[in-house]
Amino acid sequence: MTMAKGIMIVDGQRAPFDGEKNVLSVIRKAGIDMPTFCYYSELSVHGACRMCIVENVKTGKIDASCSMEPRDGLEIRTNTARLLRHRRMILELMLASHDCSCTTCAKSGNCRLQALAQRFGVMSIPTLLVFRDGKLVTRCIANDIKDEGNVEMISGAIESSGKVYYQYGRIEGRLRTTPHTGNFPAFWLMPEDNSAGWPTAGEIDLWEQIDEENKTYHTVHTHVTYDLNLARPNSGSAYTDASAYHVIAMEWTPTLLTWYVDGAKAFSYAKSTDQSLLSKGQWPYDKPFYIILNQSVGNGSWAKPCDVNFEYETLFDYVRIYQKEGQIIEKPTVSVNGVPTAAANIDFYACEGGVKLVTPENRMVRIVDLQGRTVYNRIVQGNVFVALPKGVYIIDGKKLMVN
Repeated sequence: MTMAKGIMIVDGQRAPFDGEKNVLSVIRKAGIDMPTFCYYSELSVHGACRMCIVENVKTGKIDASCSMEPRDGLEIRTNTARLLRHRRMILELMLASHDCSCTTCAKSGNCRLQALAQRFGVMSIPTLLVFRDGKLVTRCIANDIKDEGNVEMISGAIESSGKVYYQYGRIEGRLRTTPHTGNFPAFWLMPEDNSAGWPTAGEIDLWEQIDEENKTYHTVHTHVTYDLNLARPNSGSAYTDASAYHVIAMEWTPTLLTWYVDGAKAFSYAKSTDQSLLSKGQWPYDKPFYIILNQSVGNGSWAKPCDVNFEYETLFDYVRIYQKEGQIIEKPTVSVNGVPTAAANIDFYACEGGVKLVTPENRMVRIVDLQGRTVYNRIVQGNVFVALPKGVYIIDGKKLMVN
């Protein structure tokens, strides 16, 4: 078997390889001290601890160097601020569930975990991420750590970039938060390949909650919705008791995103068939995304300014992903004399001043009032807001009240 041979770029320096079986070996050959827990050269690649993560300069993707094959021309970084945050978070999670009796432990002074905690400045653990009664607790507390900079509060987050990412299927999480002025937690998705930058590469907010509101928010961000203010509405909401546990879910197909709160449909967003919008990036949701769970706080631009005397918490019971085998089958569009009929999917939601219509395919939509008068009758595709006076209307055989 021919062994791999070539030159990588590591932290801006040339790093030749000839037979090394993974990127970690190339990094160490270049004289760079890469932290690891689970890797032993004599054993098979495992990649479990994630301490040896590196960042791909071209794609921005983070992956474990022990499970990457070296490639000629590959350019990586080993010690960026982003990687440092990841490693500190990993150490904090390990220490949060670890018996930290360092002064009495027989391994004190000869402990790999202790040594790396000292190296990365995680000896006094801010309890930003902890496991409590089987739940992941993300927290935001007053900042008393000099290295974190001139910020009032520091917050906990965990993400699955480089480890768990998916495209299409159903994702759901059971969670609750603590409503309070400045509260701004999130359960969201970002693209594994973020080389196009934000918001062009896309963002999917599965769930957000703001301040003391008993309300959930579900949103997509793209260049088209954020910068060009087109293809809207791009956000929906549902009323809940924010302090109680809720199951937040989203189903993702090649043409439609649909959100659910405790099993009830809350919002949906469709891929447009308008080639002009698609060429501008209306639908970047055709590639893998990874998961982020975090407790953040506001600065006045969205949520109110944070309360530095309050300790914010959001609890995550679980996150699950379900996917079907093979290709997802969409409902067919049926037409009579070229006019789409009701076989095409449509979602609709009452909102202030009207109704949101969402359909991934061309579909004739007729809205009538209780007197039987047609107030709207058009072919709809994508995401459309129809302004309506207060009242009760019939859409697709179902009643809808507009306030």
